Amino acid sequence: MPIRPTPIPEQLSRAVLDHLNQLGISNVKTYRRWCVENGFGRGLNKNKANRRAELTAARRNQDSAADDFLRLCKRQPIKALQAICEGKVDPAHLPSPELLEFSKALTAAARSKHEPALNRSALSDVLKRLSQRRAKFIGLALAQRASSSSNYETLLALARVVQYRSWWVRPLDQWRPKSKSSRRQFESLLQHLFAKYEPMPAFFQQVWTSSATAMTRYRRWYLRVGRGENLRKCDLPIPYTRRMAHWFMRAPDNFSVPQALRFGQVIGLGGDQRLARTIAMTRLADNFSCDEFWVTVIRWFVNQPLLDPVQVGPIIDYIYFQRFVPEHVMVGLNRQIDDADRAAAGARQPNFTMRDRTAESLVRHVNRWHQGLANSNRQQVCTWIPSGITAFSLLEGGQSSEDHTASVNLEGNVKHWTIRELLSSASLVAEGRKLNHCVASYASSCRNRSTSIWTMEVESFSGLKKLLTIEVSLRARAVVQIRGKNNRFPNEKELGLIRRWAAEAGLKLRVC
Repeated sequence: MPIRPTPIPEQLSRAVLDHLNQLGISNVKTYRRWCVENGFGRGLNKNKANRRAELTAARRNQDSAADDFLRLCKRQPIKALQAICEGKVDPAHLPSPELLEFSKALTAAARSKHEPALNRSALSDVLKRLSQRRAKFIGLALAQRASSSSNYETLLALARVVQYRSWWVRPLDQWRPKSKSSRRQFESLLQHLFAKYEPMPAFFQQVWTSSATAMTRYRRWYLRVGRGENLRKCDLPIPYTRRMAHWFMRAPDNFSVPQALRFGQVIGLGGDQRLARTIAMTRLADNFSCDEFWVTVIRWFVNQPLLDPVQVGPIIDYIYFQRFVPEHVMVGLNRQIDDADRAAAGARQPNFTMRDRTAESLVRHVNRWHQGLANSNRQQVCTWIPSGITAFSLLEGGQSSEDHTASVNLEGNVKHWTIRELLSSASLVAEGRKLNHCVASYASSCRNRSTSIWTMEVESFSGLKKLLTIEVSLRARAVVQIRGKNNRFPNEKELGLIRRWAAEAGLKLRVC
């Protein structure tokens, strides 16, 4: 008859309790068994020397287990991954932070309540079968080398795919890799398992590689569309027509799912692809509230074919500011503005409409609004905490330096490029004055942590020059808008530097 573990009684001395906690043992019976296995006495009341010896043995055992797993990672990495998937490895023995996060994510997925619970044994079996087919995307760098973030994300994506294995339209055993690219191999696997008829668009694959909460909803869309259902039958946030659904599936590869929704909507309302791309890069990209009003705005843009696309973003910002942003509200220094404050203040023009408005008059109002933002002292009242995204610094034309905080001696053609975050409304005002755009209107979005605004500057022998303002969506961790002076678009040189910064900071680039 098995003996039930004896919990640690409260009458044990504090020294004994502390000792058992340091050993990581939860009951007396387990402690006595451990002592016998490691050659120590079974008694509880031991002197300090014996307890030190037991702690040393425990650390030695842990180090030995960690070394054993490290050797397994080097010699048989797939078996090491299988051991992690099956929960057979102590998290303390994992050799890299990426694998530790992977293990925690698998534990959370196995207890998921909003999605199908992960069967960890099934994931281990899938890893084994994919390795037999030489799938490169499971070749996670283990042992002493740091794991690459892309492989780590792909492994998590594979776990999500296994969570939805009841939706597979074809058996895994029929899949064969046809490319040497790990990314294309994984996309091919998704097409094989979930796409019953037509190939799924490239931008739709992100629903598996992203861990954002909204992706749970988008994954259901992917599964239903993959089985041949019409997108319009999904729980879309806006009304959709057949034409809109057709163009949603043809959205650019670098778009997010909400951007693709807006892209399809604009074309379905009569716009061309250029207008659809432009509107999908504005604040309407992931905001579908008050859609009836914004449809009238989109129709207005459709009826202005000669309007410079550069003006689209500023006009939308102006309309949003006038109709939805409340008048300035004075609150305590550390207090957030709540719904009651907004209701009491009211918007500047809550009945703003597009009826009888011409492009010339609206652009004129936008320019006046820019000037008002630049001259308003009432904008200079709030600050916010940093987003945690890494800044960028590059010394061009001289010796590179890893110390980004060191002073730079600028001589001749040496240029120091920087991208840094703006952390106050005063900084946004100064940015807008210098580059003549409406970035000051983003103060509330920055404060509620939905948006982060960055500035690109270059310092040379002639001085410091502001070049671009960059909008980053913190929810999507993506660069969604880039504008220079008078809302110009970035040139190739500037865009190349932003791509480099985005890659280093782990950001997606969702701009035209």
